[in-house]
Amino acid sequence: MNPKYIFLLVIIASLYSFSFSQNKNNRGVVNIVFQDAPKGCVVVQTNKYIPEKHTSKRITLDSTEIVNGKYSYRYENRESDVALSEFAKFFVYNENGKKKDIIIKNPYDNGYCGTIILDNSISTISIINSQKLYGTMSGSLDNDVYMKLIADRNSDNPKYVSKQSGKINNYEFVRFNNKSNYLLKEIYQYRNDYSTIDSLKTIYELFDSTIKDSKTGRKLSQFIKTQYNIGKAGISNLFAFYDVNNKKYDFNGFISDKKLGVLIFWASWCGPCRRELPEIRKLVHSYNEEVAFVSLSIDLNKNEWLKAVKQDSVEWLSLARFPITPKSVSNSFNINTVPSIIVVDKQGKILYKDINGYGVIDDVYAVINKYLAIKK
Repeated sequence: MNPKYIFLLVIIASLYSFSFSQNKNNRGVVNIVFQDAPKGCVVVQTNKYIPEKHTSKRITLDSTEIVNGKYSYRYENRESDVALSEFAKFFVYNENGKKKDIIIKNPYDNGYCGTIILDNSISTISIINSQKLYGTMSGSLDNDVYMKLIADRNSDNPKYVSKQSGKINNYEFVRFNNKSNYLLKEIYQYRNDYSTIDSLKTIYELFDSTIKDSKTGRKLSQFIKTQYNIGKAGISNLFAFYDVNNKKYDFNGFISDKKLGVLIFWASWCGPCRRELPEIRKLVHSYNEEVAFVSLSIDLNKNEWLKAVKQDSVEWLSLARFPITPKSVSNSFNINTVPSIIVVDKQGKILYKDINGYGVIDDVYAVINKYLAIKK
């Protein structure tokens, strides 16, 4: 074997620093079959999210030599670590150390995919052209759904998704693919785009029980329950937060004698949140006699939150869920992106919400003006 190639294998193997928890009942296999028998090794990499840094890093999952034109990657349940991306990239390093991506032909639009989903299936990638390293994939429901949705979203006349928002709106598509964990994750990602919670629940109920019992399935079920509760009782019962001095505020302490409440969700690490502060200040100064304002942080690090509050020196309430659990801000209101804004009436009923991270201030002005005009 070429000494340069042996050295390369040693270097790559040193990057292999991640291990999965054992789950023998839920293993996946990706087999790669090359038409010829190229010399080299296959490397599998993915991204792992680092929450304290709000970034991701690339990690190597496997590095194995191609033997007789074949390669197999065996892996454990992908839900064992929520920070680990379900997507992976496969590369080939030839004996001269040159790297090439393995790409998969999308049969639904003649395009190509550079990543695949590790979905615990037993799948096969058949390399059609060992020079260009493109091939076809079979045996994976999630990857089939993934490629169908890519093609559909690129289409002028999509069959499965809304052209405007991208959310999945084809019930038959869901019913036909109701054992796809990836499909459920897509629906969860677009959960705030459904016009009613009933329509979201109808789609959720189409899934197989094993998928509904997955981590994402349980999260979506809880989201639906929370939204039903908010729809009935508003947010007043969810409001229990603390200021920088650990003083607790309930909803009545926040709303006081005001006619409306505006909840501004942010984080110390969120650049757009900090940049929109001048616009928020204008909003507060325009309505502070009739509207209560509060900034609710989804920060996980209390010191970072305290530092940002001091730096920004806002004139309105700035609260978080410290010293209990910071994640309860996100969980209580189903906020996963910032900046986001919710407008409520004096009883806590939601009048407007933008919880997709857009921070649409003009819409907030319109909602406040309309409501205050009605109350006069």
